[in-house]
Amino acid sequence: MITDYLPLHSRKQRVLCVTLFVNAVLLAMASRFVGLNTSASAMPEGFYWRMAPHPARGQAVEVCLPHAIAQFGIERGYIGHSWRCPDGSEAVGKMIAGMPGDTVTVDPAAVLKVDSGGRPLQHFPFGPYRLKAGEIWLYGSARNSWDSKYYGSVQMANVIADLSPIWTWGAR
Repeated sequence: MITDYLPLHSRKQRVLCVTLFVNAVLLAMASRFVGLNTSASAMPEGFYWRMAPHPARGQAVEVCLPHAIAQFGIERGYIGHSWRCPDGSEAVGKMIAGMPGDTVTVDPAAVLKVDSGGRPLQHFPFGPYRLKAGEIWLYGSARNSWDSKYYGSVQMANVIADLSPIWTWGAR
C-alpha cells in the first residue's frame, strides 16, 4: 500500500496524506474539463467548463494562437507558457466576433497605440476585412484586450475548447 512508503507515524497523518494525494490527482484530471481565466480582458475572471469545440459567433472559446503571434505575446508578457498548445504557449480565452464570410472592421478608435508597458503596438490594417473559409475573428470586451484587431484572423482549427462559465467574479 502507498502508506507503507510514507514516513508518517500516525494513522491520521497517513489518511491526510493519501487524501491530499487523491485530491491532487482528481484536480489534475479535472483540468481537462475545467479552466481558470485569470485575465478579465475578454470575459470575467473565474472557472469555465472546457467543452468540445463547436465555434460559433458569440461563443467564448479557448484558442491556441499561431506560433509567431504566440511568441510575440510571450515576449511581451501578454500570455505565458502552458502545455495546452503544441508550441508550449498559453491558450487565450476570447469571444468569437466573426465567422467565415463575415466582414469585420478594424476601427482606429478601438486600437491602442501603446500597451500597458508603453511599448508600441502593431495592429491589423484599419478598415473592413472579409473572413475567408476557416477563419475566425477573436474579440475581448476590455479596451486593452490583445485580440484580432492586433494580430488578425485565426484559423478555426486553432480553437481547442468552447468555454462556459461555472463560477465567475468581476464585471463584464
